[in-house]
Amino acid sequence: MTSLPFPVRISGESMRPLLPPGARAIALPLAHPASPRVGDVVIVRHRKAAQAEMIKRILSVTDQGDYLLAADNPSLGAESVDFGPVPRAAIVARVGWRYWPLPPRSVSRRAR
Repeated sequence: MTSLPFPVRISGESMRPLLPPGARAIALPLAHPASPRVGDVVIVRHRKAAQAEMIKRILSVTDQGDYLLAADNPSLGAESVDFGPVPRAAIVARVGWRYWPLPPRSVSRRAR
């Protein structure tokens, strides 16, 4: 996998309103041992999820180090309550910025 940022196009409704269908964003690959944090929006490959890849927000980290994921619009998307926690290895990139629709905007809501 490349370490360069890459564009992504949102296809589902689950991350609305910040990332509506058709939105475009920049993702940053996460090389091990980089750890995503609570509030990050990430691209996940998870064998128990319906889709091969999905974009979700990190809700929390379990005591075992797995990640619980949530949709910004849970009525329109699957979450960890549907498919379970995901391991760090399933998280392939962090979505940093939405560049379309304008104006550009950070998508992270990190806990303080």
